[in-house]
Amino acid sequence: MEQVKTISLCIFAILVFVVPEVVPAQDKDEKGSPEAVSEPSQPGAEQKTDGFSLPEVTVEEQQQVAEDEFVDEEATSATKTDTPLIEIPQSISIVTEEQIKQQQAQTLSEALRYTPGFFAAYESDVRFDNAPIVRGFIPTLYLDGLLLPDSRGFGAPRIEPYGLERIEVLKGPSSGLYGQVPPGGLIDMVSKRPKPYAIHEVVLQYGSYDRYQGAFDLGGRVDDGGRILYRLTGLLRKSDTQTKYAEDNRIFLAPSVTVRPFENTSITISAYFQKDDNKGISPQTLPAQGTLFSNPNGKVPVGRYVGEPGYDRVDKTTFFVGYNLEHTFNEIFAFRQNLRYSTVNLDVHDAVRGEGLQPDLRTLNRAVYDITDFADNFQVDNQGLAVFDAGPVRNEVLVGFDYLWTKNKFSMDFGFAPPIDLYNPVYGQPFDTPAPLQDTLQKQNQFGIYAQDQIFFKGFVLTLTGRQDWVDTSSRDLLSDTKSTQDDSAFSYRAGLNYVFDFGVAPYIAYSRSFQPTLGTYFNGKPFKPTRGEQYEAGIKYQPEWFPGIVTAAVYNLEQKNALTADPVNEFFQVQTGKVRVRGFELDATLSPLPGLNMVGGYAYTDSEILKSNIPGEVGNEMSNVPKNQASWWTDYTLQTSVLKGFGLGAGVRYVGDFFGNTDNAIKMPSVTLVDAAAYYDFGGLCQRFDGLKLAVNAANLLDKTYVTCFNENYCSYGNKLNIFGTLSYNW
Repeated sequence: MEQVKTISLCIFAILVFVVPEVVPAQDKDEKGSPEAVSEPSQPGAEQKTDGFSLPEVTVEEQQQVAEDEFVDEEATSATKTDTPLIEIPQSISIVTEEQIKQQQAQTLSEALRYTPGFFAAYESDVRFDNAPIVRGFIPTLYLDGLLLPDSRGFGAPRIEPYGLERIEVLKGPSSGLYGQVPPGGLIDMVSKRPKPYAIHEVVLQYGSYDRYQGAFDLGGRVDDGGRILYRLTGLLRKSDTQTKYAEDNRIFLAPSVTVRPFENTSITISAYFQKDDNKGISPQTLPAQGTLFSNPNGKVPVGRYVGEPGYDRVDKTTFFVGYNLEHTFNEIFAFRQNLRYSTVNLDVHDAVRGEGLQPDLRTLNRAVYDITDFADNFQVDNQGLAVFDAGPVRNEVLVGFDYLWTKNKFSMDFGFAPPIDLYNPVYGQPFDTPAPLQDTLQKQNQFGIYAQDQIFFKGFVLTLTGRQDWVDTSSRDLLSDTKSTQDDSAFSYRAGLNYVFDFGVAPYIAYSRSFQPTLGTYFNGKPFKPTRGEQYEAGIKYQPEWFPGIVTAAVYNLEQKNALTADPVNEFFQVQTGKVRVRGFELDATLSPLPGLNMVGGYAYTDSEILKSNIPGEVGNEMSNVPKNQASWWTDYTLQTSVLKGFGLGAGVRYVGDFFGNTDNAIKMPSVTLVDAAAYYDFGGLCQRFDGLKLAVNAANLLDKTYVTCFNENYCSYGNKLNIFGTLSYNW
């Protein structure tokens, strides 16, 4: 920890005392060129909570009501600064809080289901956000710019969407700023934070499978001067699922406080607590015959449970605590520090699963397993920003140092359970206590130093990013009492160029590299090597001048070495296949062309290929869970006048093309088209005294399509069937 403090102070000193004398930056016009000296921030101007805002931190002087925005035209995660999307040489998708509300997304996967290039194969799994895919790869998950704990996917936290104000999806390598990122990209979720205006919301919801949910969001000023702000967000849920005997229960609480002792300094202290109590296992390991394929005994019911009711249980506790410190020295220099400690504790107790059909095609073999997965980390990210003009060139220079310490304890016991009749199950048969199969402890330290310069000259925006990482990893097999260590280092970088025309069009080109020291081991306990990737991307962005919106079209070619993929023999483990390539085209649009009218969606073509593999017969195959074609479109409209003011309708269509469930390409999932819908009414249009009272009804998979995802012939699970939610909310 002393090393962290020392290096942080060195960076701070360099930023303040060593940077050459420059003049304060001027505001830039839409093309990024200097235009005029910036005016002081006006009362009522809201700041993003996770990006620099220069030259000073201001507090609103008057009460303000937050405006609901479906479109966000700025991203902070791609550059760690508040930068308009049109100026960033990278494809980025943003899901706002308003979109989450309109579509009543209950999970991260549901919030991103209209994001081109994103795919979630096992969406019915309520234990964790299982294997989301971005451009062919499982992305790393961040919260407020800091990495979330993760090990095998089991211990990964499942962040509550109600606690988020937006989600940013960075597509392509981003190791130049973050270090541990696969070539497909990362997902950064931004928490609700204190605002200088009053926030009061309560939400009641009832839905399919006896889903009872209540939530609240409270915040505002503690003192009249607005130097102390607070936010308290919470949720309580009790719910069954489409799988019989499986539940999805949750307690979530996220308090935060912002203190501004001086006009140019703010510190936000935040915590996050979540308890998931899932009796039963929602995704059942069913055979392909009877789900994906025909079976002479008939179709396996969607809600069929092949475990043991009363035995199977999944408990997960997630806790974070940290702070965000921002200080603006003057019109040129600013400093920020993000720090967080995170811990996730998962216990899967006596879970019984299917292990394939016997020759009669109705008797299902079964196994039993226990899993404990404890993951925690500590991380700190120090950032300094200098914004200045050097002649006709405007510079935004970011330098930073971050440190990450990660610890993961994973153990798994495995045994066999009595078989069961898949079509007429009889529960309660005794089974033996599972025996230890794996018990590992991994620790990792990562140090990273990075720098970025965004250079604005007339219409050109040149972004240059570089980062050096040093990583040491120790892996201990507690069963065999053996230990292995490895040290890795890498230099990652990004170079991108935009040209922003006066009429809102910006073509761009970019090259970037990724480096990911990966936690986890093979089935035999051998640690993984770091994955390395690179990407070429070219595209064009369009930002209309007369209404909020952003449209991006991009083509890319990316490759990864030491790629992780599912172990074809051991379901709960992964292997490194060698080298893979993904080529694609994406069209992404988010628009609000008229008051009350919102649209989002696009198209993604993703062509994946395994170039090198340790497994015979895989070379030339497609990667698992990567649909070649995806398309989606959502539109909602709210009436702005007449007696029905406040009434609105929304509808969306999602198409997922066929894809393979595993890298051996032996089993293919057919394409599916799903329809979603929404209807809502704000009673404020009926009577002013009811202002803020809103009733919404949302339906996902409105046509109740049945579709299946299979890992192989023995492990299949059904996708989400028709879900209907009624939501009553009140804001005051």
